[in-house]
Amino acid sequence: MLKFGKEIELEGIINTAKLMAISARTAPKSKGVDNIEIVLVTDNDIKKIRDKMKEIGKRENIPFFVRDSVCLESCKAILLVGVKKNPLGLTYCSYCGFKNCGEMKKNGANCFFNIVDLGIAVCSAINTASLIHVDTRIMFSIGRTVKEMGIMGEEINQILGIPLSATGKNPYFDREIQF
Repeated sequence: MLKFGKEIELEGIINTAKLMAISARTAPKSKGVDNIEIVLVTDNDIKKIRDKMKEIGKRENIPFFVRDSVCLESCKAILLVGVKKNPLGLTYCSYCGFKNCGEMKKNGANCFFNIVDLGIAVCSAINTASLIHVDTRIMFSIGRTVKEMGIMGEEINQILGIPLSATGKNPYFDREIQF
């Protein structure tokens, strides 16, 4: 059997995304409570996200959504990492901006520590990709688009997207795109 560049690279990207998911899952979590959700996006679902990003960018007059959608044209996989709305029940905290976890939940906010856990999980995933030299970038615009599309469900209210590719130049850091 012979496998050539593009096929090998695609398999490598998918395998890297799976390893990134493991890194996100095993990253340290506050109080040992795992509120992280992970989704791997490939093929036509990338195009759906890309088209929706462009639509949101034009609708809301947010040029970087349009720019980021163009950056996804060479994307072969997206790892979505989100966090559930689940307070940790600390008695002396208020880092979320509310008096206690009950008020926070009633107001639809998210636990400060869940947000920290999301950041740690995403950074762990990105570290794995960097060790393998796969092109990535953490994108809020993907996460916000996926939230609007309802892909990860209502329980997940903060999402970050990590596009992956293997090209001669990282396409996610091209800030010269005109729109």
